[in-house]
Amino acid sequence: TENGRREAFGVQHAWNADGLLTNSMIANLQRHSDHHMHAWKPYAELEPLPGPQLPTGYAGCLFLASVPPLWFRVMEARLQGLDQA
Repeated sequence: TENGRREAFGVQHAWNADGLLTNSMIANLQRHSDHHMHAWKPYAELEPLPGPQLPTGYAGCLFLASVPPLWFRVMEARLQGLDQA
């Protein structure tokens, strides 16, 4: 935060990914926010929560991260959108 203190964890801190391939390989990552907000919940009860979405699945994010200028351009635009929400 602006005063240097850590912000309490919230839904906005756990990025979700809705990609079919990512979710089939990484246990429904679109429910990532709910997992962090309600760690006690059994997997089958996790629900998608409104939270930030990765621009692509994990494979696409790995590609973006391998080209840092591209990664920062894409992710900074996403972060600005979150700040305005």
